[in-house]
Amino acid sequence: MTISESGDRRSNRTRYIVLGILARGPASGYDVACAVRDSTGYFWSEGFGQIYPSMKQLAAEGLIRPCNAPVQPNGKAKESRRRKTLFELTPEGEKFLDAWLAEPYQPAVERNEMLLKIFFSARLNADIATRHFMQAIQEAQAAARVLTTLEEELVARLPDPAARFFYEATIRYGQKAAQAQEEWSREMMQGLKGVIKSPKRQ
Repeated sequence: MTISESGDRRSNRTRYIVLGILARGPASGYDVACAVRDSTGYFWSEGFGQIYPSMKQLAAEGLIRPCNAPVQPNGKAKESRRRKTLFELTPEGEKFLDAWLAEPYQPAVERNEMLLKIFFSARLNADIATRHFMQAIQEAQAAARVLTTLEEELVARLPDPAARFFYEATIRYGQKAAQAQEEWSREMMQGLKGVIKSPKRQ
C-alpha cells in the first residue's frame, strides 16, 4: 500500500517511536512501552495510552504486523508460558521509518515553567527565587544520576557499535544539559545576592 505523509501524521511522533523500537526486534505493546520508558524516556516519553492506539493504527496501515516468535525485551527468542501478541515491522514500515529519519527534524518549542517563573521573579524576595534555583539544581543532579545508570546498564549491553554510538550520543546530550543547568543555577544564585533584598508586594 502507499503511505502518504499528512499534516496529522507529521505531528504524531508516537508512531515513529513505536517503529524505532520494533526495528530492534519483535515486541508486544507492553515491551514497547517498557523500552520507551527505559531508553528514550529521558528525552521523549510516551505513555501506554499513546502507544497502544498507535500500534493499532500502524497495524491497520500495514506498517507493522503480528508475528509468532516469543522474545525477551532484548530481542532474544525464548519459550514463553504466557502468550502475548508480538509485532514486527513490515517492509513498508521499514521504508516509512527510514524516510522519517532522513527528514530534517522539527525544532522543539520550548515550554519551561521554571524559566517562566524566573522571568517574573523580580516580584519576589531572594529566598523564594533561590528555592527555584535550588530545585533546578536538584532536578539536574537527579537527571545526571539516571543518565549515568542508563549509560552503564543500557549502552554497555548493545552489541552493535553503531547503535551503541547513537544511544551514547543522546545520553551525552542529556548529561551536558544537566551539567549546564546546574552550573547556570549556581551562577544565578550567586548573582542574586544584593539584587533582590526585600519582599515585593504580595
